[in-house]
Amino acid sequence: MYENSQHVYFLRAEDFYRIPSSARGVYAWYIAPPSDLSDNYLEEVNNYYSSIHAAAMGEKISGSRYSVEIKRQPIGITEAVFNNSVRKKHVETALKYLCEFTAPLYVGMAVGQDGIRDRIKNEFLSVEFKRRFVSLAEKAGVSLDFNFEDSLIKYLDVDEMLGGDAGEEEVKNISGFLEVVSFWAEFPALNAKKGN
Repeated sequence: MYENSQHVYFLRAEDFYRIPSSARGVYAWYIAPPSDLSDNYLEEVNNYYSSIHAAAMGEKISGSRYSVEIKRQPIGITEAVFNNSVRKKHVETALKYLCEFTAPLYVGMAVGQDGIRDRIKNEFLSVEFKRRFVSLAEKAGVSLDFNFEDSLIKYLDVDEMLGGDAGEEEVKNISGFLEVVSFWAEFPALNAKKGN
């Protein structure tokens, strides 16, 4: 588990048990880095992430009186320019930190008796939740390179951030605020869409 700033941590999904049981706040899931890179790793990494982005671009939203499809604008991914001295092991290490620079696929909050660790554990063990990630990887054509267990998690322990002396309602309100702002800022592909 790594800490990137005060109270914000990130780790691989299969390491959820390392999250303190007392952690309450917001969290996000990120796509797993590609597994088993070959000697052509720079092109593989570019293709993997550009395919995931393309697969997650469209959203269909419908209600009793409407149906609309929203498409994100392509980000214009081009071949990355790398110095030939960039070694595969350094690329693999850097990919572990990718959730610092990419949009999440899913954002949630856990503030009640069941904290972040229990919520992530339930999602990690959920066949339906895993199916949503695998389905996105299949849609992108990268399912052979995708390992759900390596998905990245980033979380903010709001209770810790507030000094550990805030009431449950305060932690819930701040966490809810951060979840909504994250949702609208990032528009994560695997969240149920909220709106009017």
